[in-house]
Amino acid sequence: DRDCKDDSLAGKGERLIVTGLTVGTSYNFRVYSNSQFAVFGDFAVCVKNGTFCQTQPGIASVDKSSTGNNGRVVLNLAGQTAGANVQWQVSYNGGGQYNNFGPSDAILPDTLSLSVASTQNVLVRALVSAPNCNSSTSPAKIILVKCATAFENPVSASSGNYISAFSLNTLTSTSSPQWVNGGYETLTTNTTVLCSGSKYQVSISHVPADSALTRVMWMDLNKDGDFSDPNELIIPPNTGTGTLSQLITIPASTTGEGSMNVRVMVYDAGLSTPSADPCFAGPYLSGEIEEYAVVMLKSIIAQAGPDRIICGGGVNLAGSSPSPGSGVWSVVSGPAQVVSSGNANSPVVGIGFIPSVLVWRVTSSGCVSTDTLTLRREAKTLNLGNDTTICENDSITLRAGNDYVSYIWVNGSALPTFKIFNPGSYWVQVTSQNGCIFRDTIKVSICVSNAKILENESKIEIYPNPSSGDFMLKLKQAGTYKIRIFDNVGKVVKEQVLDSGIENQELPIQLQKPISGIYWLEIENAKTRTHGRIMVE
Repeated sequence: DRDCKDDSLAGKGERLIVTGLTVGTSYNFRVYSNSQFAVFGDFAVCVKNGTFCQTQPGIASVDKSSTGNNGRVVLNLAGQTAGANVQWQVSYNGGGQYNNFGPSDAILPDTLSLSVASTQNVLVRALVSAPNCNSSTSPAKIILVKCATAFENPVSASSGNYISAFSLNTLTSTSSPQWVNGGYETLTTNTTVLCSGSKYQVSISHVPADSALTRVMWMDLNKDGDFSDPNELIIPPNTGTGTLSQLITIPASTTGEGSMNVRVMVYDAGLSTPSADPCFAGPYLSGEIEEYAVVMLKSIIAQAGPDRIICGGGVNLAGSSPSPGSGVWSVVSGPAQVVSSGNANSPVVGIGFIPSVLVWRVTSSGCVSTDTLTLRREAKTLNLGNDTTICENDSITLRAGNDYVSYIWVNGSALPTFKIFNPGSYWVQVTSQNGCIFRDTIKVSICVSNAKILENESKIEIYPNPSSGDFMLKLKQAGTYKIRIFDNVGKVVKEQVLDSGIENQELPIQLQKPISGIYWLEIENAKTRTHGRIMVE
């Protein structure tokens, strides 16, 4: 080897400057002699001072944009100079000063833990350096680090206030003051299973029991390492003596599943106002924090279906089917009976006019949910009234009521009311709002006291009665008569006009293909209307 030459004389060496090379990359050089076939030599490649090399910093990335105090973040770098060392740097004052954080090496990614005294933004960047090159820094990444510890070292001596007992669901813990831990105990080996959307009883006891202390409870529902997010304050500051017992509800919107921490805090706020802020720092007199672990399971919601009014005495249920899990029906009140209590779609019988209340209870992985359902049979409210009579020249209006969606009367009418002028049997069929069909019938007879019965009427005679459908009508007075004959349901089966020019004239009346039974005859002239009854055999 020989030193690099800067000699313009042939045969003494030439200087070649090559730029744009990347550190760590291999390059090949080939040298040819110029018109001197018999002359051969060697050459050297030199790097002078390294001032011509600038390290590529790359772009930093982080696995989360926020974390809790002492929470872990995973940092990585892409596009930096190959093989270069990476030294992570952290700034807690908005970039005014950066301090080295973690080791300096080329091994990536790195997992680091960030610690703050209060919730704030932390800037993280990479200082990238390669041998014989100038170092470079990557653009900074911003990470929101949220305070998770309410206060530190509230009690440093063997006196003060502390949590003596805590219970949540099946978790039960009793403890003595751990003064050496500065009023902070990690008891995450004590755990219980909770279900989002469910209710649980919590109790917190403290010593001295007769001191008015503030009790607070948080739960890291989204498992991000802090207790500052919405809904994570489970028991707001409650100042009082003795044991605090309270029923809590785990929000159904809880996104975290699996193991998560619960923080319980008891303290004497002193001159300060008790705060729900998990970063509350006093001034306070004394207190203690305990942390536990719970296993959160996804909520299960029982659905028994909507309340129903049915037309008959039985129906099939429509409960939700948990998977995994099971459900069971039970009758709380009423006459209904569930055929198969463990079947979500079980038939239920015996539904009466008295409402029956049923409960659908589902269980899945220890989570329980219930829903209620009311069933009853629709009562028939349709009533045309008792059988009645109609007098000569009178009419009756039958009313089915206005609470139905459809009506069908004996003559095909679809109105809620029906007006009748003649005797007969009349019925209506209605459909309710729930799809139930009801039918009622009323019989209307002629008013005997006012009607002029043919058999007793000396001016009109009809014979033979009964007959096969052919009758003779004898009119003892001359005149024009309107004849109408009704069947037993009030339908007009024959209508005609007869002119009698002489007294005692006999005129034939013939029914076409009559059905055996009773028919009503109405004879009307200018002066009177007469009703009578005829029979077809």
